[in-house]
Amino acid sequence: HRDLHLSIRRQRQMCIRDSFKKEHQRIKAIYDEYWPVYMAEVSLRNGYEDFLSNLAVAKGYKKNHAPVAAQLVDDFRHLAAQYTTVQFQFFYRVVDSYSKVLCHDWKNALANANEALAFFESKKFKVPAFLIVFNHQKVSCLLMLCKYEEAKLVLDHTLDLTASDSSHHFKNRELATVTALYAEKYSEAWELCKTALRSERFSKIPLFDQESWRIYYGYLHFLGQTGRLKLSATEKQDLPKFRLSTWLNDLPLYSLDKRGAQIPVLILQTLMLVSEGRWDDLENRIEALRKFRQRNLNPHDEHFRTNIFIHLLELLPKYAHNLPALPAAAAPWLEKLSSAPFDILDRTFEIEVVPYERQWTWVLETIGLNLVRPTRDLNRAGSVVTAIN
Repeated sequence: HRDLHLSIRRQRQMCIRDSFKKEHQRIKAIYDEYWPVYMAEVSLRNGYEDFLSNLAVAKGYKKNHAPVAAQLVDDFRHLAAQYTTVQFQFFYRVVDSYSKVLCHDWKNALANANEALAFFESKKFKVPAFLIVFNHQKVSCLLMLCKYEEAKLVLDHTLDLTASDSSHHFKNRELATVTALYAEKYSEAWELCKTALRSERFSKIPLFDQESWRIYYGYLHFLGQTGRLKLSATEKQDLPKFRLSTWLNDLPLYSLDKRGAQIPVLILQTLMLVSEGRWDDLENRIEALRKFRQRNLNPHDEHFRTNIFIHLLELLPKYAHNLPALPAAAAPWLEKLSSAPFDILDRTFEIEVVPYERQWTWVLETIGLNLVRPTRDLNRAGSVVTAIN
């Protein structure tokens, strides 16, 4: 009996050993398959993070960073064809996007976004954050290609991926507002802006994002004041209630950033004075703007376009008594402005709310000069010089 018991015990031990061996082999096979993938992800993520950190602190136009992104893509191209995990593909495709958008290669960047979306949407388990990233990249490319209706459709589709009280939702609506501004659908932008500002969740989004919305509100108020934005009778009656001082008090973060976010605040103050015909105050404001330009802006690189636009505004008091001569004086500056195309991904739309070419158009229209609109949209990369009669 004792021998039988020992025999059974040995048999159980052998079964356990055999089972453990099989399990070990199974786990080892999984390890051997996925460990190289994991190490490739770690290596690519390190390159991705190094690239983005260097890009974030870089000043001026960032086209010279495109070769760095392209090299990183080349280094991992053979692995991208082999490893189809969502994490690896996300890092790889984002860097690949940068290699194109930093060169203003909007068509290929758009194709890249479409390929990325097709890949992530084909997965059984979808990652909404990844889909949102590439949908927003797609929207940016469509904006630069002046395909505003397509951009709007993408944003409406992407809205279903976001919770109504999330920061992604507000960012989506912000891009929709910018799309409407670019398309000169100011009434649509106005409705989007009012909806965001009245939302119960508005106070919960980051303060800087709140101020971005207030910037849009200020510019839309200017458009309403100058008749470009069609307002209801009640809204027209409310126009005089807008107080620039109150608006400025609601922008503490923007007002402190003298090398970035303060720029649209100062420019809008100038536009308001133009719309109100307050030439004496305008001259003082533009003198302050000139000093701001000299003290805070880098005219050769980071703030090239803003520096030129302020130079254009400085022409207003000089030609206040000879407005017909203003177009000829502005032409050389507009030519310089066109040499540095507007880039929504390189220069955030919180700073240059709409391209300066169009803002200069607003100025000329407001002071009553006869303006011939460009043959193609001012938003397109490499925008043409405005022609003025």
